[in-house]
Amino acid sequence: MGDMFSVYIKAVGPTNTASAAWLISFLMTRFFNDLVEAIGNGWTFWIFAIFCAVGGLFVGFLVPETKGKTIAEIQRELR
Repeated sequence: MGDMFSVYIKAVGPTNTASAAWLISFLMTRFFNDLVEAIGNGWTFWIFAIFCAVGGLFVGFLVPETKGKTIAEIQRELR
């Protein structure tokens, strides 16, 4: 995750990203049972499956590959 942020925000960027991930995990855990009670198991898992598929498409098509690249190359590509 540190390679995706410039040297000027290396401390803040990953911290905010991790905080957002933990917040989303908390919200999913907190409201999962409420969602199951409201719409049932099947629809709840279909909703999660759709979100996973959309996320997979986003990563597959929009997130650049960084394997084997220097930090300068990654930063240049992300601009």
